[in-house]
Amino acid sequence: MRQILTITLTLLAIFLFSPLMLLIAVCIYLEDRGSVFFLQERIGLREIPFKVYKFRTMRDGKVTGVGNILRKTGLDELAQLFNILLGDMNIVGPRPLTKYDIERLGWNQYKYMKRFSVKPGLTGLAQIYGGKGARVSKCFEFSYLKLQSLEMDLRIILVTFVINAFGKERIRRALWESLKLRKRNPNWNKWFKHFKRNSLAPIRENMESISNLSDEKLTALHRSLAIFQLGEAGEGRIAKQIDSVHIFGVNKAYRECIKLFVKEEGKHGRILALMVRSLGGKLLEHNWTESLFSFGRRLLGIRLKLLVLLAAEAVSVVFYKIFIRELPLSGMRAALIEITRDEEFHLRFHQEFFKIRIETNLHKIIFKLLWRSVTLLAFIVVVLDHHKSLMVFGISFSRTYQDYFKIVRSVEEEICNSRKDRIPEFVNTVLHLR
Repeated sequence: MRQILTITLTLLAIFLFSPLMLLIAVCIYLEDRGSVFFLQERIGLREIPFKVYKFRTMRDGKVTGVGNILRKTGLDELAQLFNILLGDMNIVGPRPLTKYDIERLGWNQYKYMKRFSVKPGLTGLAQIYGGKGARVSKCFEFSYLKLQSLEMDLRIILVTFVINAFGKERIRRALWESLKLRKRNPNWNKWFKHFKRNSLAPIRENMESISNLSDEKLTALHRSLAIFQLGEAGEGRIAKQIDSVHIFGVNKAYRECIKLFVKEEGKHGRILALMVRSLGGKLLEHNWTESLFSFGRRLLGIRLKLLVLLAAEAVSVVFYKIFIRELPLSGMRAALIEITRDEEFHLRFHQEFFKIRIETNLHKIIFKLLWRSVTLLAFIVVVLDHHKSLMVFGISFSRTYQDYFKIVRSVEEEICNSRKDRIPEFVNTVLHLR
């Protein structure tokens, strides 16, 4: 399918640019009566050599007058459209290098073989950002190999047209300036160390029962904890899905953090299961709220899945704190405090992902609309599921919503209004219990 699209676009480009290419050919010939094309051997797919076509820009080792204009605008490479028709090149891809360049740069080693797993391109990331040396070009080429998509190809083609229209130097300078202003990835390594440290903490093997609560409250408590236990144990899918996601902010360190986050949620699930059993309750195999959250996440893209996950963390923090306030001093209360502290860190961790993606005022408006809608829906669903527990413990719905709304607004302000380059500090989170 991609090859058919490539050939179709190439034929269209040759048709559209044929008057310009004919004019270029005439100008080259009239200037010095020399050949119009320059052919050179380049290394292509699977390291197979091929002859690349370019409009000639030099004679006797010197750049010609027409050649100077062609080089500045990049129009000398228009002849490579014929290489695409011949199947030697793609429209977008890595630069077509000579054998000498590959040996000089040391790119004939095994670790660079991936570069030759695709056809070289008429244009590409390295070509539009060119002029900064081999090391920078290598970074752009391997970034393209990792992130390539139809959307990226179309963007590269569009920028290439702009470069041809306004000149290489001016557009490249603008591209590099915008690259310098781009937000960097958060320091996911600090989060990795945080999750790794938490994973080494021992898991409780037993939990003493609580005797100074009424049977009604004990029943309400173990039922609510069983519902949360089901949710904590059901986050495994995102750890698999994140491996196939290639967007800004998602790198190897972030993927490792997500996997450790899922393991930590599973650890919470095991602790909550221990609590439920110690209270004389039974674990749930399924529950409508957990099924609803899971079904919703399956239908959504990765960004909205993480948004729903962020809302779920906010809900968990609020309800865990409600139960902490009602529990007497005990090992169960201490364990629930530890889980709540972890959930507050999870809130901050997921906030970091959205902080780097919210750049413009339009982004902020869209995020706020989605965030407030998702969090309101999540609150309604969870309250419907836990309303009996709230009534048994005498907790008003309005007070619960006020506590929840404070967290929702705090997350919103942190994502939309805080400095994007601030690195999170890893200190013990203070639980505000009333």
